[in-house]
Formats: sequence, C-alpha cells, structure tokens
Amino acid sequence: MRLTYTTILLLLAIGALSTACGGGTTDASSATANVPLLVTRGDFRETIHLSGEIEAAEGVTITVPRLPNWQTTIKTIVADGTRVEQGAVIAELDSTPFSTGLEQKRDQYADNVQERTKQLSRSAADLEKLELDLEKARIELEKAKTKAAVPPEILPRREYEENQLALRRAEVTHEKARNDLESRRRAEKATLANLQIQIEKAGAEIGTAEAAISSMSLLAPSAGVVIVGENPETGRKFQQSDTVWVGMEIISIPNLDTLRVSAIVVDVDDGRVVPGQRVEVVPDAYPEIRLVGRIESVTTAANSLTPESLRRGFIATVAIDRDSTTDKLRPGFSVRATVVRSETKGALLVPRAALVATADGSKARLRNGALVPVKLGACNDHDCILLDGLELGDALSSVPSAKESS
Repeated sequence: MRLTYTTILLLLAIGALSTACGGGTTDASSATANVPLLVTRGDFRETIHLSGEIEAAEGVTITVPRLPNWQTTIKTIVADGTRVEQGAVIAELDSTPFSTGLEQKRDQYADNVQERTKQLSRSAADLEKLELDLEKARIELEKAKTKAAVPPEILPRREYEENQLALRRAEVTHEKARNDLESRRRAEKATLANLQIQIEKAGAEIGTAEAAISSMSLLAPSAGVVIVGENPETGRKFQQSDTVWVGMEIISIPNLDTLRVSAIVVDVDDGRVVPGQRVEVVPDAYPEIRLVGRIESVTTAANSLTPESLRRGFIATVAIDRDSTTDKLRPGFSVRATVVRSETKGALLVPRAALVATADGSKARLRNGALVPVKLGACNDHDCILLDGLELGDALSSVPSAKESS
C-alpha cells in the first residue's frame, strides 16, 4: 500500500514523540511494577477470542447461464452493497458473439425456407408430368392388351405378331413410367427432408442465440442487497470486462434475516469451543455494536486457513440474536467474537502478573518477593481463580520478566 505524504509526516511525528518520551517510559514501567497487586474477589470470565465474518445462512445466487461457447465477459454490473428490487437488472454480459452471427443465421433460415418452397413447386410440377406420362402409358397398355387379345385365327399372322410385340413394348413403357415416378418421389422426398433438416438446424441455432442474448441480462430473483462475488483469478470483486465462465457465481442476494457469524477456531483450541456456548460479537465496521449469540456448530475436521498457510483450523458457526442494530450488518463484515467458556460470580482472583510457573507448580510472588505455592482454577487473560494458598487482600507484586531480571 502506498503511503500518502500526510501519513508519512504523521508517522515521523509519532516516532519523534516516542523518542522524546523514551526517557520517561522506563520510569513509568518501574512505577507500574511497584504498584502492589492484590488478591481480590469479583466476577470471573474464561473466554476465547476468535475472528470471523458475517455470512447469510440463506439467499439466492446468480450464476453465468449456459452459453454456446461457455464463456463471456461482464458488460455492466451493479456496485457491491446496492439494494435492488425484484426483477431489476443487476448485471449484463457481453452478447456480441451471439448477436453478430444472429442476422446471418436468420438470413440462412429464410433462404432455406424459400428454397423449400421452390423445391415443393418444382417437385409438384415434375411429379404431375410423370404421373401424366404414367397415365398415358397405362392407356396405351390397355389398348395393346385389347389388340393382343384378338385370337390369331381371326387376324393375319403378321398383324397378330405385331399386336403381341406392341403389347410387350407397352408393358415395358408402363413399367418404366411407373419406376420413374416412384424414383422421383423418393428423390423429392429426400431433397425436401434435407432442406427441412437445414431449416430446423438454422431455427435451433437462432433459438439458441436468442436465448443466450436474452439470458445476458441477469435479473434479481428477489429484492435485497447485492453482494458481488470474488473473482478467483484476481482475488477481487467482479467488475466490468472480467471474463467469466458458465456456472460461475458472480452475484448473491443474501437473506438478511438469516445472518450469522462464521468464525475461525485455531487447532490449538480444538475441543474448547463447543455448541451452546455464549458468544459476544463486535463488528469491526461498527465497534459500538455489541451482539450476543451462541455457538451453533463446529466443524469436525480442521482445514488450512488459507491455501498458502500451513496452519489449520475449524469453522464455528455462531447464531446471533437479532435486534435493531443487526440491520446495519452485511455479509462479509469482519467481526471479533468472544466465546464465554465459563462465568463465576464472587470468585477469589489473583492477577496473572504475580504468578510464575515452577517445577513444583504455580506460585505467587508476594510484595516482599517471596514465592508462595498456590492452587489455581481457570484462568483468563488477566486473572486466575484462586483455590488455595492466599487470602483476600494479600499484597502481591508482578513477576519480573527475563529481560528485567537480567
């Protein structure tokens, strides 16, 4: 990230101030170390701090529709966080590859339809002529049969033989006319079927292109707030001119009534976060908001926190109680979640700063520097529950660090 000139000056000023005050820091630390610590009675909370983000348990997603070439680019897309009504256009994909060839497909379709019409006319005329030829051949065949049926005793032998020969020629001519007609019918039927296939193919291509063009405008299936998806190639939100593929989720409209928290439980806390525990949630965007929820579930298998990280963790789902402040929340907001493992009222508390772990067990450092064995219960970031070894009001002192000891 590039720092602005003002930011650089501010950092330099802070550094100068820290240097100028460096001499007093040691004194302040020493003074703090000399302040006596006491065994007190109070309310104790054992907590685990998690990080996570807001997500929606329900909602609708908008994906890239099925396209002939399986990919396209984003022409326009609404801004992340935009509130839209049902049916509003939330994104438009580039339809140029489909609209460019659509007119050619329509022209080809019209040409095929016109060619089929012409072919039908030609076919009708040709078949009519062949049917007429067949009818003529049939009439001639009937005449020839009549003449050939005259007995040879009545006619001269030469005329009788000519009539028989004429009958055979008429039969051959009739058979040829009939075969020509049947052959032409089959040929015309195949030609028309081929033209019909071309017409149907062109029509299907037109329908596919028109459907693809109409699907390029992505509409909101329901009213809500638009959450623009993340481009897996760039690691940022989708934006204009990005290339997308069929089935890729580019927008979601979550159901804001089903917001919950998805928090990361590092593997060292395995088993310490369980369903039913109370959780206090603070959104980073609104630190003044305090939400209350409960652990709903924890995954049973640990996964890598990031593709590059070797650390593994579990995912805890936190159901949050809705109130007037939850209307400000949006999926993707980062949050800090504090899991309350246990709460004890009126417990004896000993500051952790006064405790030291030894080979003989935990010990507390008294004001005079002596170490006293103590029996401890649960601990949090600041205190531990005192079970035995000290009394209420006992004065303690902080254990010096290794650096201070040296």
